[in-house]
Amino acid sequence: MNMFFSPIIENAIRLSSYWHHGQMKSDGVFEFVTHPMAVGMILSRAGFDDEIVAAGICHELLSHTDCPKEEILNVTSERVLYLLEPLVNGKTYRRKQSWKQIKSVVLKDLKPSPWETKAILVADRIHVIRGLMEALREQGL
Repeated sequence: MNMFFSPIIENAIRLSSYWHHGQMKSDGVFEFVTHPMAVGMILSRAGFDDEIVAAGICHELLSHTDCPKEEILNVTSERVLYLLEPLVNGKTYRRKQSWKQIKSVVLKDLKPSPWETKAILVADRIHVIRGLMEALREQGL
């Protein structure tokens, strides 16, 4: 078992850390970059390959930063960028819609997407739900 990250995962970590630098999670306590790192770890522990893990680590770059697609491509791979692009479709108009409308749009947008992109989205939701469960334990309803 290799105890070190592959170059593509190392590059994804550095890229995500650089572009998310200074961004804070909504709790105001932790840096936002902890979220994409956790998504990558969820994917890794589930046995996904290094490119999918790297895509998980980079999954918020196109929607939460000004990171150019070319930079993601240069430090990761064409496959990583290909898996990320469906995750940003429609993000700008979704924020003003109800949860039900957002869910409908997300499912419609992702239907033709690769299964790996869907796995990244599921890992993202798992991490968000874990955070909500922890907040409920700490703060109650």
